Amino acid sequence: MQAIDRISKPGPDGCGTLADFIRDQAMIYVPGIAFLPEHIQPQKDFFTLEQARLFIARARRDAKDFRIHCLLYPNHEPDWVAADVNESNWQSRMDAHFEAIASVPGVGSALNIDVTNELISARYDSNDGYRPNTWYRAAGGPAYIPYAFGKARALFPDCALFWCHDHTEQITDDFHRSQTRLVLNALERALKGGAPIDGYNMQGHLQLRLGFDRLRLRSFLNDLKSNLGLMIIIGELDCRTGYLTDRQTDTLPPKEYKRRQYDQDSAHLVEAFLDTALPFVKSSGGRQVLTWGISDIDNSWEENPRTGTPAGERPLPFDTDYRPKLMNAAIIRSFERMI
Repeated sequence: MQAIDRISKPGPDGCGTLADFIRDQAMIYVPGIAFLPEHIQPQKDFFTLEQARLFIARARRDAKDFRIHCLLYPNHEPDWVAADVNESNWQSRMDAHFEAIASVPGVGSALNIDVTNELISARYDSNDGYRPNTWYRAAGGPAYIPYAFGKARALFPDCALFWCHDHTEQITDDFHRSQTRLVLNALERALKGGAPIDGYNMQGHLQLRLGFDRLRLRSFLNDLKSNLGLMIIIGELDCRTGYLTDRQTDTLPPKEYKRRQYDQDSAHLVEAFLDTALPFVKSSGGRQVLTWGISDIDNSWEENPRTGTPAGERPLPFDTDYRPKLMNAAIIRSFERMI
């Protein structure tokens, strides 16, 4: 996902801008920050919709389909939300925010929409996994989730509505086993509460440090498709080492990997993941796989001392010179096996 100002950056000599490369390679566009709550409404009742409008205009000009990410993202909201939203006004505040997004010309032609993002964390296992965000506290529990989906259905009757979540791809330790259990429980509760959830966006942020458990992933995807009746898409595929300074040190920092080994390991993990997930994506009717960017020239895992992200990650299908990596070939092979 790329913001409009970032995709204007020049690529390697003779390759145009990053926007040009994305246009040549992508079938579906996804906005970077244009629809995120902190950008749409940075101050209470002050809506900035121009970038959202420009995103849709770009998609139309380039003859691309597009999807929207995301309407409600409680981990990334402006400060005014915590200061203002309470038990007496949370519904009207959510209504106003969603209605502002619905006013953007053409937004209703999106292929699908992530209504919510990252609402559950196994760190809150004692709270049934629900993150105690502002909306949760104001609503007195998870009732804000069915409400959000119901409001989205009223505003976007022709769009499939998705629940987007992280940490459900590599179910290889206690945290991720708890995470998938809690996400499934929350989805089931929301559906029983009347939430019109059409699908699950399994992000696909892979980490070499976590390894892979094919059987557990298959079981999780089967629960989503067969037991909950949800479409499945992969919306944010990439692969990095997962090393974080002073936090996640059970793998080599990216700079200590030989580049060839890094790329081989990433390709192997991506291929194993897709070979497991794609049958469920296809059979559930989701039929979409999107990467978290396209070239390492611009990615979310660039060096950041604040988050502990080290330099040297190579998470995307094309390198900084727009050359296809082994990961790109692995993605193609997985798709070809599905034909």
